Amino acid sequence: MDGAFEGLRAFRRPDGSIPCFRCGECCRRWQPLVDAGEAAALAAFLGLTPEELARRYTRPYPLDDRVRLVVTGPHGCVFHRYEDGLSTCTVHPARPRACREWEARPDRRECREGLERMGPERALAVLAASPPDAP
Repeated sequence: MDGAFEGLRAFRRPDGSIPCFRCGECCRRWQPLVDAGEAAALAAFLGLTPEELARRYTRPYPLDDRVRLVVTGPHGCVFHRYEDGLSTCTVHPARPRACREWEARPDRRECREGLERMGPERALAVLAASPPDAP
């Protein structure tokens, strides 16, 4: 680790990842693909039918008919929000696999730019006060 990430050394996991410090850059930049099972879980969580979820929150993905792309909103992913300057996911318990599998890492551009935007002191305070994998 170097520069702004130096202070995160204490939080670094054996695999090189770090806990999410809720900058929101990944959610702002990327919209996940969802398959039928993920769409059904999201729909159930939101109290919608799968057809309603598809119509309101996804669009066709041109490269694969078996998945759909979550649409964008004012903060990137339509389910992404900021509360008190921290990123949060309105569907966190039912979030898509791509989101569940995302790992914050010092070598990811999104994490580096998010830390720079947030400031290392705020990121460290968030990590120290948050349970692992907070939304």
